[in-house]
Amino acid sequence: MQSTAQIPETLVFDDEPLSMCTTPLEPWLEQQQLVLCSERVSPSCLRRYVAQWKLHRGCLYLSAVRSFGGHAFVRRRGGYLTSELSLIGLFPQARGPVCADWYSGQLRCPIGPALRSGNGGDTVHEKDMLVDIEAGHVERIAFRHNDGEPLRVLAHVREAPLGAPA
Repeated sequence: MQSTAQIPETLVFDDEPLSMCTTPLEPWLEQQQLVLCSERVSPSCLRRYVAQWKLHRGCLYLSAVRSFGGHAFVRRRGGYLTSELSLIGLFPQARGPVCADWYSGQLRCPIGPALRSGNGGDTVHEKDMLVDIEAGHVERIAFRHNDGEPLRVLAHVREAPLGAPA
């Protein structure tokens, strides 16, 4: 069980960086059978990297990856081929942010002051921004108030894409 709070990944939403409680790169690393190797592992970042993500034109993009706790490399499981842990190291063809078309799931970003701390380092904040992603595409953005107020849906993207005129 993880007892130390982990350094969060970041989601840039409306030019505002938000901490994420989700790690969308993990399924891709597993699918590609990639292993991260680093000089040190910090107890505050057991995954060995910090990634920055952004929502742009209805899609989730990986915009940056850097090692945490020392220099890090990526190698294929059972292989010797290595590359530096970076956006270009993971996606050599990338000339900018990479659409996270491998990811389907829900991103959770806590917002506001902490209301209470739970076991295992889980902290409940005033509200959560919940972003439903399907194959890299934003399906829905909603805000859940953790004080009992009902879920408020900001947008169903298939009906009204982000950035579309109202």
